[in-house]
Amino acid sequence: MTSATTNTFSLGLDDVEDGFEQPRRLLKLPCKSVLAYGGDDGIVSSCLVGAKKFDVVQRYDDGVRAVAFSDDGKRVAVGFDSGEIQVVKYDDYEYEEGIAHPFAQRNRQADEKELLSQDPNSSNQDSFPGPQFDAPIRDLLFLRKSACSFWLVIASESGMCLVDAESSETLSNRILERESVEAHGHCGIRGVSLDDASSQMASLAMDGKLCVWGIKMVDGSNTPKFTLLKKECNKCVAKKDVGEIHGSDVFDRSCRPVYHKSFLATPGQLLPVIRGIQGDAIKTILITNCEDDGHVESVVAIAFVSNNFLVTSGRDCRVLLWKFDCETGVLTPLQSFKLKSAATDLCPLEGGNVYAACANGSCAVIPLTKVNHERAKGEVNGSPKNLVTKTLKQNATEYVEVDSSPSTPGNTAATAFLNDEADEDDSVEAVPTETAPTIGVTGIDRFRNAIDQIEENVAYDEDGDLPTLYRPRVDSVSQNVLPQPPFSVSSSPLDLARRYLCWNHIASTTIHHGDGATNSRNTISINFSDSAYKRPITFVDNMNIILGAVGEDGAIFASDVQHDDEDDDSVEEDLDAVEISEATKEAVKKSKRRSNHKGGSLGSSVFFYRFETFGSLRDKDWFLQLPTGERVLGSACGQGWAAVMTSRRFLRLFSSGGNQREVVWLDGEPVTMVGRSQFLAVFYHKSYPLADKTQQLGYTLWDTASFTVVSKGSVSCLSAGATLTWAGFSNDCSLVAADSDGMFSMLVPCAQSGAAWEWAPILDTVGLRKSADDLFWPVSVYDGKIIVVPLKGGNTYPDASRRPVTTTLSLRMPLANSSNTVMEELSIRSNLALAQKSVMSDCEDANTEQEYVGLCAQVDKVTLKLFVATLGAGKQERAFDLVDRLHLEKSYDLAIRLAGQNRKVVDLIESAKARRFRREEKCDADEYYFEENSPRTAESFGKLKQSCQISPDANMTAKRTLIHGGERSWKRNRIY
Repeated sequence: MTSATTNTFSLGLDDVEDGFEQPRRLLKLPCKSVLAYGGDDGIVSSCLVGAKKFDVVQRYDDGVRAVAFSDDGKRVAVGFDSGEIQVVKYDDYEYEEGIAHPFAQRNRQADEKELLSQDPNSSNQDSFPGPQFDAPIRDLLFLRKSACSFWLVIASESGMCLVDAESSETLSNRILERESVEAHGHCGIRGVSLDDASSQMASLAMDGKLCVWGIKMVDGSNTPKFTLLKKECNKCVAKKDVGEIHGSDVFDRSCRPVYHKSFLATPGQLLPVIRGIQGDAIKTILITNCEDDGHVESVVAIAFVSNNFLVTSGRDCRVLLWKFDCETGVLTPLQSFKLKSAATDLCPLEGGNVYAACANGSCAVIPLTKVNHERAKGEVNGSPKNLVTKTLKQNATEYVEVDSSPSTPGNTAATAFLNDEADEDDSVEAVPTETAPTIGVTGIDRFRNAIDQIEENVAYDEDGDLPTLYRPRVDSVSQNVLPQPPFSVSSSPLDLARRYLCWNHIASTTIHHGDGATNSRNTISINFSDSAYKRPITFVDNMNIILGAVGEDGAIFASDVQHDDEDDDSVEEDLDAVEISEATKEAVKKSKRRSNHKGGSLGSSVFFYRFETFGSLRDKDWFLQLPTGERVLGSACGQGWAAVMTSRRFLRLFSSGGNQREVVWLDGEPVTMVGRSQFLAVFYHKSYPLADKTQQLGYTLWDTASFTVVSKGSVSCLSAGATLTWAGFSNDCSLVAADSDGMFSMLVPCAQSGAAWEWAPILDTVGLRKSADDLFWPVSVYDGKIIVVPLKGGNTYPDASRRPVTTTLSLRMPLANSSNTVMEELSIRSNLALAQKSVMSDCEDANTEQEYVGLCAQVDKVTLKLFVATLGAGKQERAFDLVDRLHLEKSYDLAIRLAGQNRKVVDLIESAKARRFRREEKCDADEYYFEENSPRTAESFGKLKQSCQISPDANMTAKRTLIHGGERSWKRNRIY
């Protein structure tokens, strides 16, 4: 492969600063002109082929992200980063050779400020606004050869649809929108591509998966019908595109599929992935690099020069010319060009040159003529009679011969606008052009069967994305942002001689590794936070424990995977020195014998140490061995349960007595897990991290008692570039998480029934640090305070060889500064805590009702203090707004008294009180009252539980009953 240099000149899009990059795009038009766009200044520029200067022809208010021309040139669609689309009409346009399209003509006498904008009234051109989207537009394409209408395919970061852009009246009917959601989920679309006849369309989603659609016109109408031909399960682009709004990089936003005759190619890997197409059959061709010399980073853009030659640009700032052998699937690199900035789009031109639009706003001219002539010697012009497509798997010896005689040409009639563009595509002088290979009818069945066998037996890499059908050179791949590894909450690194396994509200658990000389045994110590609750526990570890967790009933521990070369002769001696039950010892011995018999490695060992038992002390502990090769990555336990998450993405639950419970799949690779009482929270990866290293995590909150999901969603509480570093439950079972930036957040209910949850920031510790090297190591959360270990001098974990000193940090939500910031913060946080209490508490408890009334009174007291302070400052409207936060009828009465002589405020409060606590009809009221000692039915309890919820916008809460002595007296407490 030879190297060559390029000439560059400006695309004329914007004044680019050093290091500022954007996804630039090129669009080839008839009459030897090329359009360029893709900046934030809203500029569209044009250049005649051969002239090294782009002139500004259009200027818009927002950044241009896509431009499309209909095949007759009578409609031009422009998409913007604001999600808007503008359609310009040229109904009087007729193609004339040598005359540029009006959209690409610059008015030399007009001021650039008078060029087109999104406002149709600001231009003399006939235009109308297209469909509006809530996310940036990514791609626009007009269906070719549409008889009467101008069908426009729109790809945006919020989805994909098809509209008739003939006029503003025809835009209302959106086609393909529902089908796109079914095929791609609710994922945005990177780009789309159409074949020459508009019989197929490829859509590449932002998650990296490709769909191919068949297009047919409905009989008796001019409406196209889309049929999903193929949905690829594997990602052809491994790196996820998070969208322009969320800061996706330039090259993620530049990956698009490319059709060329009977081929479909996609970027995103070290080699282009090429698929052969015959009718509705779409099969991936086995691609190999004969010289093993290509891109060292993933491909961004692809352009076919002919059937046997293509050009690719990569993130490595190189452009490569390839020779493609259709018979063997071999790609041979012919020429390499090094650019200062990576190319985000490629545009082949006549004469053997290619324009490369670089991310920094420059245009590189890639000369291919000389090398093409040298490398093309000996090539056979025309179409070979028989092409053999070799579909291979590992050690495969059978080739599949496919007839590729040219198919009967269809309707070749097209407008001059399209024919001229097609002539330019095939006018490269130096590179021989061939008729596209097609798959004959006689060989199609054998072709399908062979490919299907490969797809059924294909092996995957560790990440499950890249099949062995196409495996890049991993040693030369530059490492992207890596997902954070799994970790145990409040634990120390594994390589320490004495380290923390877990430290929470119950106890701190440490492990002391033997030095191998005087003491070769590991020792586990459990020191309880309340020494009066239980004395410290110490026992010998002979399982090579690596992680653990402590709960109300006991502590769960897990080892790494075990191998058969361990010292089995000392098993019985080691077990005798451990203070565990005989049943547990016997289970360990059986496990060891089973390992020696089978050989190889077993899975992790799980050991549960019970604190108390009503049975025999010998049988209180239990031990389990996971299946072969399954490693425990996290553990948690609570009241009546224990759980582990494993390398197979399993969540395994156990009872405290040792019974195995449910085993479920996690939605992603495990990160960490925590538990308290009956609640269990598991964190896992949802997708690849963002370019700024922000982890993309999800969580699931379980109620282990009933095995139900309380909440499930995204961990949106991570700061930019941060990772999850800690998670835990407060004493009221609120889930709290902390990131590497020191931000603590709490999961709070946002619906009366607890069906919706969101993360709320509760403390930013950055302002509490005395220096940049200081750090707070969380332990637990109790009564509005976070118990932490303050670390100084750059230390990231406490020393387990001595008891560290702990301190407390009061929760404080990051509100804006005001005269009553402290009281406002306390009022908001107390209402959140009350909502949490109402959702997470057990409403069947007889004391729940009375306890809830007391909590409402405390929260209302805080609100009334803020009410008095605000009213005293003369801010009457702001004070009245606080009345909506009150829960009890008595609190409304107090607010009326506190308003004093302010008659206007008093009247408003009385009106609000009347609206909230108006009396119900007797028949309705009877449903909400409970007689003394009367049993609560399921229906009545459901209503009681609903009344426990808190929401300022909820309907009037039912009146509650309290029992007084032995009399059947009704004391009604109105709660809101």
